[in-house]
Amino acid sequence: MHVFRGREPGILPRGVEGMKTKRTERLEYVNRQLAALNQVSNYLTQIRDEERLFDEVPKLLAQSLDFDRGILLLEEAGVLRLRSLCFEKDPEELVRNFEERVRSGAEPMPPHLRESFEENRTVFVPDLNADPRWPRKPGEHIRTRAMLITPLRAQNRPIGVLIGNMQHHSRDMDPQDIARCEMFATIVGLAIDNIRAYKALETRAVTKARQADEQLRAIVEAAPTPTLVSRIDDGKIIFANEHLSRLVDLKAEELVGRSTSDFYYFPEERRSLLDRLRRDRVLRNFELRLKRADGAPLWTLISMVAGELGGEPVVIAGIADISERKAAEEALQLERNFVSAVLDTQGALVVVLDTSGRVVRFNRACEQVTGYAFDEIKDRPFWEVFLLPEETERIRGVFEQLRAGNFPNSAENCWQTKNRGRRLISWSNTAIVGTSGQVEHIIATGIDITDQRNAEDALRRAHDLLERRVTERTAELAAVNERLRESEKRLRKQNEVLARLARHQVPNEDLTASLRMVTEAAAETLEVERVGIWLCKKGFSRIVCLDLYERSTRRHSHDHELSAADYPAYFKALGEQRVIAAHDARNDPRTREFTDSYLTPLRITSMLDAPIWVDGRMAGAICHEHIGEVRHWTLEEEQFSASLADYVTLAIEAQHRRRAEAELQLAHDELEKRVEERTIQLRETQAQLVQSEKMAALGMLVAGIAHEINTPIGAIRSMHDTLQRAVQKLESTLESVCCPDAPETGAIQSFMRIIGEANQVIASGTARVTEIVRRLRSFARLDEAELKLADVREGLEDTLALIHHELKHGITVRRNYGDVPPFACYPGRLNQVFLNILINARQAVGGQGEITITTYRRGNNACIEIADNGAGIPPEHLARIFDPGFTTKGVGVGTGLGLSICYRIVQDHRGEIKVASQVGVGTRFTIVLPMDLDKNPGDAGIPERHSVAEGPRLSS
Repeated sequence: MHVFRGREPGILPRGVEGMKTKRTERLEYVNRQLAALNQVSNYLTQIRDEERLFDEVPKLLAQSLDFDRGILLLEEAGVLRLRSLCFEKDPEELVRNFEERVRSGAEPMPPHLRESFEENRTVFVPDLNADPRWPRKPGEHIRTRAMLITPLRAQNRPIGVLIGNMQHHSRDMDPQDIARCEMFATIVGLAIDNIRAYKALETRAVTKARQADEQLRAIVEAAPTPTLVSRIDDGKIIFANEHLSRLVDLKAEELVGRSTSDFYYFPEERRSLLDRLRRDRVLRNFELRLKRADGAPLWTLISMVAGELGGEPVVIAGIADISERKAAEEALQLERNFVSAVLDTQGALVVVLDTSGRVVRFNRACEQVTGYAFDEIKDRPFWEVFLLPEETERIRGVFEQLRAGNFPNSAENCWQTKNRGRRLISWSNTAIVGTSGQVEHIIATGIDITDQRNAEDALRRAHDLLERRVTERTAELAAVNERLRESEKRLRKQNEVLARLARHQVPNEDLTASLRMVTEAAAETLEVERVGIWLCKKGFSRIVCLDLYERSTRRHSHDHELSAADYPAYFKALGEQRVIAAHDARNDPRTREFTDSYLTPLRITSMLDAPIWVDGRMAGAICHEHIGEVRHWTLEEEQFSASLADYVTLAIEAQHRRRAEAELQLAHDELEKRVEERTIQLRETQAQLVQSEKMAALGMLVAGIAHEINTPIGAIRSMHDTLQRAVQKLESTLESVCCPDAPETGAIQSFMRIIGEANQVIASGTARVTEIVRRLRSFARLDEAELKLADVREGLEDTLALIHHELKHGITVRRNYGDVPPFACYPGRLNQVFLNILINARQAVGGQGEITITTYRRGNNACIEIADNGAGIPPEHLARIFDPGFTTKGVGVGTGLGLSICYRIVQDHRGEIKVASQVGVGTRFTIVLPMDLDKNPGDAGIPERHSVAEGPRLSS
């Protein structure tokens, strides 16, 4: 609920203009965030690693939606665990502590996270301190202003939650922030789905390749003839079967790693063979002279094919020993060619056909792919068994070309399996020619590429789906932008109306003109039939219409009344809600009480009412009544209605204020006169009392701190001594029971050194704390309110210790202490003087500089000089710096009482304080104190009400 209270005259135009500027900036802000979401969508489509995406999501959430913090939690075994976060605006120590607490389980998990995840909905917590379910320690105030939690879904199920907040923002989250956060979560979910689909395809491809490598090795091992696999680059043999081992008379393990060049009878022939292989990709039935391990020549028939093994280019070679068959009959030539052709296609589908197209040979790979045994299709034309009707004519044309001697050739077609399935085969075809030069057999070798093609199709479909989703999202963003532009037009029109109302001057007594202007402007801007302004009478029992404007007739009326007893739900809603946006007024529980008596007779379907607040109380309402189809009020229209109610509030309050201003002016003038007189009298008294109370409070604080610190420090010292003695006994015991040569002895000695070093650190830290407590007590001089002997150097050092945090960054303190013995003084009050002057010197130096402290004795006087190399004091101010109330530090920085109090304290010691300064060079304060104040006190000393040393003043 927003309550408008009294405002100063003239603030109205600036308030409305500021509202207009804020709304314009809000639209620009929304456009930037939508553009950022579009960029996020494009960026996520480029990420192919799910873990990298999870690392990026919090940063993208914070940067694209202008959140201060982004957090991603993922569900693991039923528990939401922290995955990644982005706290760019927070200190590293805070981020590290938060992450450790969450991961260790020390940070309690708010129930809102589990609700968002399990119920698959966005949870918005506008104020964590006001939410009783948000975990916190008693009395703890949570600095986070608001929290937005939205589920992250992948494959249509929640996998975690995204959290964003606005820790350092001045504005509050609104429904558009929630919608954009949900849109961001949807974009991330789609990206995760795409990555997982891509990974699945990639895994299947890698598995297929690995299976192919294993299959190749198995084929080489099972090959009935000598077979090897070697690298193309250097000819190193990767794998060789037992047949090859027997052929070259070497063990198989001795062959692996040797170069194929070692077995060429003419090594230079390897280069020519590789050139032909690179050109043709396959080398069939090439006669080549090799040599055995003992150098004996060996005639072979070799077939090679280039391929890959584990991603590395290799040569697969099948070798047949034709030494004994070289001079054999031509009858053996046919069988030799047949075996060589089979070796060319190890692991592939091999079909041998006669010239009539009947199946003569059908290897095991064909049986596995088609489901047919060789006996089932032997001597049957292959087109009757395997070909699809629509491909029969084309493939028979290929067969006729082979039979006519046009070979080799290649083709792709589908084979129909025994169970009526389809497999896509890539064929490489050749023929065996007899001695007469006629084709006697057709050999077709094929590779089943069905899975490969399916994977390619699936990848293409996934890519098309992603492209389509990006296009759809782009269209959605374009539609949102169009709606925003329309909203901007409406806002511009509303802002113009508000600006015109702001320029209107409300008459002193009569509000009629202003109210008529408001109702007419509201009716024209929102395009509603009726607008009325109603104010409460007799408390909250009824409201009376001050002006009711009908847009169609341009007529104004007034004096209508509504009783709270007749419409309790409506009056209750007015007192509790910022705006009553009743889209369907006849069914809305807040307004349906008006249906029979008001809405139906006047044909009103929708109502938009905003309460008017005056002096913190609900004083009435401005009502917008729509006739026609049910109207859904937009957020901008609701805000415009609320702004009009605020304007009416301002008009009413302005009238009340003018009436009261005249009465207040006379009382104000009289009060000002009396306050001025009393201020002069109280200023110096107040300064002295404040200083006295502050020093008393400081004394109590130091006493409490010293007591609280000394108790645990004493315990630490006691237990540290006990620990040292125990460690010494433990060391002696270990030395007596451990063998010097044992390996554990070195480790024990190392542990004992670590313990000794830790004891030294504890002793040093304990002494440091004790010294700090002593200097605090010494500075306050709680027990030294009477005149007593004191060392001025000790007071200076105590003061420096107190303001060490002010001086440690950039300030060098130089100490020139002379031979000044202890003398009678009021130590606590002198410490106050030193503190004031040192703080002033620190402020004068600014960033980098020096402060020099000098003490010396001159006759029977002790002299203390405090000099700095700061900005200096202008000459026109030097004569007034000890005057009460005089300061050069500006309003709100200094009171002008610090040096005045220093002057008073030095006077009480019957001493003097002098200052010398030069602009740009620095300032030097000199304090001269008598050293025999205890022998001739006279009237020196501190008044009874200042018996406790006054607190320090940090500015003058």
